[in-house]
Amino acid sequence: MKEAELLNRTIEKARRFGWQVWHVPAPMRSTREGKWVGAREGAGLPDLVMIHVDKRRMILAEIKGDGGKLSDKQVEFLSAARTIAEEIDDYLLGNESIVAVYAWFPKDEPIIEQILRTGLLI
Repeated sequence: MKEAELLNRTIEKARRFGWQVWHVPAPMRSTREGKWVGAREGAGLPDLVMIHVDKRRMILAEIKGDGGKLSDKQVEFLSAARTIAEEIDDYLLGNESIVAVYAWFPKDEPIIEQILRTGLLI
């Protein structure tokens, strides 16, 4: 499955289960030659930010297709975000996650649906 397909399916499921979804496309900048290249400032940002107000949950998710690999910047961002999410959860509740950070691949589709349907972050 290609990344775009998993991304679209995840967005559709999230909205169906009441999540607000923001897709963060890869930031681009124009070169002097008129070409578009990735902007360094946005390197590593996840594809999706999802919030479920009623369930009081937030998800940051990087989406990858079959064979996709996380870049060094993505690993760096996801690691830092997970550290903060764990601190928030420890400070606020101690036993239940309200903020979660994921890298999702096609094989994760069943768990993606479970998380989005229930709001239970793992």
